[in-house]
Amino acid sequence: MNINGYRIAPGILREWGKSLIPELEWFYFEKSIPGMDMFSLSSLEYSAVPLDIRTSYGTWSLSSETKFYTKMSPQVFSSLSASLQTEIIKQQWQTGRGLVFELEELMELAGINRHSYTGVSIADNKEIILLNLPLWESFSEMERHRFLVNYGTQWVNDKALWSELEKDSQNELKEKYLCLADKIDTFPSSNGPNCLAAVAGAITGDETFFNSWMKEEAFLRVIKDANYEPRGSETITEGDVLIWFNESKQVIHSCYVLNSEFAFNKQGQTMFNPWQILKLPDIINSWKYPGTYSILYRKPK
Repeated sequence: MNINGYRIAPGILREWGKSLIPELEWFYFEKSIPGMDMFSLSSLEYSAVPLDIRTSYGTWSLSSETKFYTKMSPQVFSSLSASLQTEIIKQQWQTGRGLVFELEELMELAGINRHSYTGVSIADNKEIILLNLPLWESFSEMERHRFLVNYGTQWVNDKALWSELEKDSQNELKEKYLCLADKIDTFPSSNGPNCLAAVAGAITGDETFFNSWMKEEAFLRVIKDANYEPRGSETITEGDVLIWFNESKQVIHSCYVLNSEFAFNKQGQTMFNPWQILKLPDIINSWKYPGTYSILYRKPK
């Protein structure tokens, strides 16, 4: 099983399902709605939102007007009046919160008969539906796995290159980078592993790094401890590390150069972002944002 050629190892889909559908739901609001007086609405501070919740609900896509949130169990939500449930679901759609789908889309993603479930009607004759734990558990395992594969495809823009390489090239890379052999073009089982952790793991061989959510300070310390130094406009070669910075000189991305053609990369910190090899020019071009710049780091021979 794969997504755009990126392999999904056995058991990964089951782990994804555990992380994607929270047991306790987070609801986001631009303003309070009638009937919500019984719940305390907290001011939204994105830095305090756990990573799994960020991924599940795509908090980076919430509207700029989203100011508040509250948490409740599916049991509490289902005990609310039908009209209040409807208004809450509509506001989730309005804020752009994740795990709210057009009914047709959700049924297609999971491969379920469209008439098996009922949604909430909104404008343009659309019906929307909240994908929460009770609904998720009503799906068969096959339907859950089908949903995760199809949904994961929406997160992956690149096509896997590994299978297209000649066997000799694959073997050469595996032998040269033993710590990457079982990672290339596969997915992690959980949210957290990011580009900085991927590079730290590649240069040290430390398995614990691959599965961590590494912050800038720790990453730069690993780079320094491994004796990598910034270089000028030299030709990029194997073993080099490219680091991108923003206007505030904060690290925003990094990749590990495997050879003159490919680099080891992870495009994000979610479980839907695979460890991958990509063509070096493609990575460089994808990070040419206004105000960003890259620095080449090299370990002295």
